[in-house]
Amino acid sequence: MKKILLSITSAALLLLNNNSYGSCSFSPPSGYTGHLNVQSKYDPNDPTRSKEVRPDSNSVAIQNRLNRYAYGISKISDYYITNHDQRKKDLAIDCYDLWLNSWADSNSLETQSASHTGKALRAWTLSSISTSTLTLIKATNNNWTPTSSQKAWLSKLADSVINDYQDRLITAPEKINNHDYWAAWSVAATGLFTENRRFLDWSYTVLIHSLYQVTPDAKSNTGYLPNEVGRGRLGVKYSHFAITPIVMLSSFLQKEGYVLHYEEQLRLKKLVDFTAEFTLSTASYSHLTNYSQHEVPYEMMSWLIPYNREYKNSDLAKDLETTINSSLNMIQLGGDINPLFPVSP
Repeated sequence: MKKILLSITSAALLLLNNNSYGSCSFSPPSGYTGHLNVQSKYDPNDPTRSKEVRPDSNSVAIQNRLNRYAYGISKISDYYITNHDQRKKDLAIDCYDLWLNSWADSNSLETQSASHTGKALRAWTLSSISTSTLTLIKATNNNWTPTSSQKAWLSKLADSVINDYQDRLITAPEKINNHDYWAAWSVAATGLFTENRRFLDWSYTVLIHSLYQVTPDAKSNTGYLPNEVGRGRLGVKYSHFAITPIVMLSSFLQKEGYVLHYEEQLRLKKLVDFTAEFTLSTASYSHLTNYSQHEVPYEMMSWLIPYNREYKNSDLAKDLETTINSSLNMIQLGGDINPLFPVSP
């Protein structure tokens, strides 16, 4: 998969940089309108869900198709952000519109036939698109905004994501995990530029639930998410994956007037401290897990950008950021999110 995505990046940069500033020549994959009955890459019989298995070829093909689209969208957004030549910026916008229109016109991803993994793929893809769209709106100072048809398509996807996940809060609240948090962020991100308060209301409900899942650890005076730490060797990795949409929701929803009370703010701070320290000193949490931990890819630490710029209250999070020596461009966040969180003077 990484080789495929790297080839997409190379193709995108080559086509955009060599373009004579005419129409966009970086074509999207054809819209995906099939089912989302996708198998997980993790063994369902493994209680930690950390043992990888090979999904069937059709599942792999669907995941590759969606990942190619999400990655391409993020690369176009990044290309706009990193270029100072206005002609290249205009070309990036043309390409972005082309990619959005291509999948909107074909009503992609609107199927209701989806497995648990397929529903997650829809949410992650929507998150990629809507977060990069938010970033472009910000980076262009609102000189570019999605068209009404683009907004209508993304709103349909947000409604599908809500339909996929809303019952879990009632029927299986103890199972709420990173999938639900990402679903909430994908819906909230869409709600921000479509000005749909219903989307934000639902996402806020999931955010509050997620914060009350944070379990205190008296030994470290931090707090963790049991469903993520319980992922065996992937505990630290999934702690990062889960906290990312939580921090994004906390940041944006408070700006929209939603309130996080003292207890909720405290739980967020404890979760931040835990995730950072679990990464910096895994052995400090041997009382919570006996598994050695896989290394966390730097892009999974993208949540440090909003947290350290807006909250600035975790020395552990600041310490963790100093260890990073690469850009924090996460595909589920649509690439570079720095424009969304300008550095304070």
